[in-house]
Amino acid sequence: MPAPSIETPVSASVERHHGSHRGRMILVAMAMAGALVLTGWFWWSQTRARIPERASVVVGDFANSTGDPLFDGSLRRAVVIQFAQSPYLNILSDSKLGEVLQDLGARLMTS
Repeated sequence: MPAPSIETPVSASVERHHGSHRGRMILVAMAMAGALVLTGWFWWSQTRARIPERASVVVGDFANSTGDPLFDGSLRRAVVIQFAQSPYLNILSDSKLGEVLQDLGARLMTS
């Protein structure tokens, strides 16, 4: 005579419930990981530098509030030297800036 089964319908139901719960948790974890990867990729793609290959910049004069004439123009020269070392920046010369401003002024006068 076979031994009677100890498993009851309730315990079998509990095991199936735990198995399906574990499967849902795995799906939720995979969905969260996918969302995290997509969010990271989107953030990375939006924060990359978006300057042209060589952007032109204008370096203006700085006010010397120290009162020492030694510093007149020194800060501007230092900034121009630092920017000139960048492969991404092109410093607009004073003469070229003058030409652009004159052209802009002529256009404003005619419109």
